[in-house]
Amino acid sequence: MSSAVRLAPSVAHGLRRLALILVVSGVITAATILIAGAPVLPKAGEKQPDPPYGPTVPFGLVQFFGQAAILAGGVYVARRWFKIRL
Repeated sequence: MSSAVRLAPSVAHGLRRLALILVVSGVITAATILIAGAPVLPKAGEKQPDPPYGPTVPFGLVQFFGQAAILAGGVYVARRWFKIRL
């Protein structure tokens, strides 16, 4: 038994999977644009309003460790219940 990592049983299967992902993401993008409208860039002369607060080290650390905890939780679920081994 080979220990090589295989992403799909065959090249054709992998291409079909890729096409399905692209079609689904296109449908989601089109639906979002239809519902929310096209993105609008600010005019060159307009100044963006100042944010209510600036970035600080404590807020950055909270965000960093929060995202690390979410990632660790996802890895735990993938390895424990979905039996995904990388």
